[in-house]
Amino acid sequence: MALRQVARVSRATGIGLCALGVFWGAFAAQMPAFKDRAGVGDGLFGVLLLGSALGGMAAMALAPQVGRWLGPRVLPLTGAFLALAALMPLFIHSGLTLALALVVMGVAMSSLDLAANVRISELEHDTALPLMNWNHALFSAGFAVSALLAGMARRAGLSPEAVQPVLALVLVAMAAAMIEARRAPPPVPRRPRPRLPPARPGRRRWRRRRSCSRPSLPRTRPRPGRRCISSAIWAAPRARAPLARRCWA
Repeated sequence: MALRQVARVSRATGIGLCALGVFWGAFAAQMPAFKDRAGVGDGLFGVLLLGSALGGMAAMALAPQVGRWLGPRVLPLTGAFLALAALMPLFIHSGLTLALALVVMGVAMSSLDLAANVRISELEHDTALPLMNWNHALFSAGFAVSALLAGMARRAGLSPEAVQPVLALVLVAMAAAMIEARRAPPPVPRRPRPRLPPARPGRRRWRRRRSCSRPSLPRTRPRPGRRCISSAIWAAPRARAPLARRCWA
């Protein structure tokens, strides 16, 4: 029952992280074919893979502004951007195009990853349910299934031109499933002000305030040149009118 509730609450974010796994699994299975298309050696290929890291850092720097701009649509739109990035490997013909494709893919993957994790944190705060484990397990499951299917397609002799469009269509369908109806937060109830009990008729409160220039001086005979103020304030429960009496030396 708890797992069903977790899966229902985090449906959009779970699909988003699963889409990330599907994307990565298909790309990893076809990486040797992309390396041959670029015509680079192992050392240069390893250096060019840093392009995805550069794209990811750029996405992290822009994530707060993009999240405020897109609002509730950030998950499906970043998922659609990931589907578009799935077609970038088809344009790999040299080392430069491989680097550009990896940068675009890094931006798309990091944008969806950040948006999904931020939304998971919000849902955990609102529902007090442990959602992180389930959502990241879906990422691993999507990676495994996609890598297996892409590897079987490559073994069957299918080229990236046949695999990547199918992958893009699957990601578009998953992006459409990320749309969620986000309700407005419930209004915070205001605490009622405590009501004071009605004052009894005829009851008076007596306050006496006394201030002197020196507290140690006697009350009856102030020293010459000094000033002593003795005020008696009488306040009725309904109409408070202070009466003051001042004595000057």
